[in-house]
Amino acid sequence: MRSVVWLAVGVERAFSSEADMPHTPHPRSRRLPAALQYEEDSGLQEPCTVPLLYTRHAVQRMQQRGISAGKVQIVVRDGREYHVGDGRLAFHLNRRAVVRARTAGRRVEGAQDISVILTADGIVVTVQHMDRVPKMWRAA
Repeated sequence: MRSVVWLAVGVERAFSSEADMPHTPHPRSRRLPAALQYEEDSGLQEPCTVPLLYTRHAVQRMQQRGISAGKVQIVVRDGREYHVGDGRLAFHLNRRAVVRARTAGRRVEGAQDISVILTADGIVVTVQHMDRVPKMWRAA
């Protein structure tokens, strides 16, 4: 069974109560990891329409690599989409995507060259810094 972190940016608006959430936290775990805390200055101007859930591995990698949940939201919203195999999707925010987002009036500082890999269900598997995408990734 896959373990999934229950709370992320935008999730609290997507579910009406804790009972509706796919996984509830341990009663004593009130604090969120630093990687999942919302940043006011993250560049998000509208709430996320598709809530993101994070695996424990993704949260661990976000903390290790200094990538916040706000940056993950920006990459998923503005990054280029790729098929990476096994039904998984990757989003990568390259220079062209940054220019497109800035032209549209969105702030994307600090999120360039970040890749986010999601399952077909929209669960974030891992995040990483990449200066270019692997050749085996196919544009969607």
